[in-house]
Amino acid sequence: MGIPCRMIMNLPYANQFQLLAGASGLNNQIQWVHILEEPKYVEWLRGGELIIMTGVVTGEDKKKLEDLILRLFEKEVAGVLIALSTFLPAVPPELCTLCDRLGLPLFMAPAHVRTLDISQSICFAIFQRRKRADEKAELLQNLLYGKRLSEKRVQRLQALGFDGTRRYRVVWFQVTISMQPELEANPSGMTFYEEEREEQHLFEVANILRERIQREKEICWLTSDDEGVLWLMETGREGLAEEMVHVLGEKLPGVAIRAGVSEELTDIRDLKSCAEHARQALELGRAEVPVVCYDDMVVYQLFGRALPQELERMAGRILGDLLLPENRDLLDTLMCYVSHDCNAKKTAERLFLHVNSMHYRLDKIEALLGRDLRDREDLFDVMLALKIRGYLGQME
Repeated sequence: MGIPCRMIMNLPYANQFQLLAGASGLNNQIQWVHILEEPKYVEWLRGGELIIMTGVVTGEDKKKLEDLILRLFEKEVAGVLIALSTFLPAVPPELCTLCDRLGLPLFMAPAHVRTLDISQSICFAIFQRRKRADEKAELLQNLLYGKRLSEKRVQRLQALGFDGTRRYRVVWFQVTISMQPELEANPSGMTFYEEEREEQHLFEVANILRERIQREKEICWLTSDDEGVLWLMETGREGLAEEMVHVLGEKLPGVAIRAGVSEELTDIRDLKSCAEHARQALELGRAEVPVVCYDDMVVYQLFGRALPQELERMAGRILGDLLLPENRDLLDTLMCYVSHDCNAKKTAERLFLHVNSMHYRLDKIEALLGRDLRDREDLFDVMLALKIRGYLGQME
């Protein structure tokens, strides 16, 4: 994580900067500061840098400067700072026009400000911000894994910006990488194992989320583990969770992102149970739904209040002989039929059956169940039994 470009002009030494162009990009996150004079070293950049240059190589050549800015933009740097010098005593107006068009912040520093002082000031601010983020993540991890919420931890939460009078929801982001070979080579030729790719994607997801949350000028509460990323979201921002999933999908092609949203959290001590409910919402919700809310899963909440053995017996009474191994195809047909809104034609197409064969199967299913699937009460009981089986399967 870094700091947005808009913050640096409040820092020591950097408070002498002048913003010349690219104001629309002031929310760009600075991950590091890099002094770059030789254009050929642009290829070494990773994105997110604040580039400092004095014109040692380009001089006042407008064409070279514009070409360099375009290459930096392609590398997704956060911003550019021109430190005035004898090599570049003034910033060409054409450069300002270009940066405005690109939305790339262009700063100017007077010649008497040392680039070393500038880089140290900004890097220290980045380190401090990362330290606070790491401390927040650690506090959330402590609560998730059962550590007592001592008075000292409460005070630290408050010092970091947690407001216990507000209401929150836990949002759990699940990251699934599309099936690819175990080994993957990136453009630089380096090879990554599957575990490394997953870890890298989780890191990228957390960074994108953090940047988007900070853009909303909200206090960011994020943490992650090997399975996903947890965000403590203030109640009322549910629309932002859907937007986050959309943004992540655009920025991380080949990675499927879904989010589960817990019930309202009124006491930070309930963080662990709310996190579990957010994960349950993802596990039990339909796979094609990108954001699943635990509050909407009333039936599953009721299941959670019953003993698994009781639920299993209930489903067994309703489904009866359909649960025998020799009737597995019929059970699968029934599940597909229900998931396709009890439309025989659509179900037949999905199972590559002739519609007459589909109706034959439905007749056999009704005979085994002793129920009429066109009767609303019978259909409700059957759907409930299937939901119970799905719930118990997820709980194993």
